[in-house]
Amino acid sequence: MLQLLCFGLLMLAINALLPFADFTFTAQQISAAVVALCGLLLVLAGGALFRKYATTFNPLKPGNASTLVTTGVYRYTRNPMYLGFLLILTAWCIYIGNLINILLLPLFIVSITSLNIKPEEQALANKFGQQYAAYASRIRRWL
Repeated sequence: MLQLLCFGLLMLAINALLPFADFTFTAQQISAAVVALCGLLLVLAGGALFRKYATTFNPLKPGNASTLVTTGVYRYTRNPMYLGFLLILTAWCIYIGNLINILLLPLFIVSITSLNIKPEEQALANKFGQQYAAYASRIRRWL
């Protein structure tokens, strides 16, 4: 969540410092709202399943997971909440309307993958062993 906030603030700064890359298009705000809503729904769906299975959502303590959740949105992506954050950041990029900010989206993916996802995957592999390995071999990290 902190990375989402930092990247969002960085996008605002880039927009202020480099206004020459601004863009607008018809239905820009509606497009941003739709993408943000999709992202929010993914975050909520992933979180609801964690709550249903009474497991942790704390990314700082993945070893505290009590259950490997593989149903619902987790049948399509191993990281629906991070994918939702990416969509929310994409919506913010659309809303702000600065082309340079698009370059931050791959950096966000790299940041989340290296700082959050890989350590979480290691903790889940240690905790759930072959069950996690089988799941990870079937379901992609992002999409």
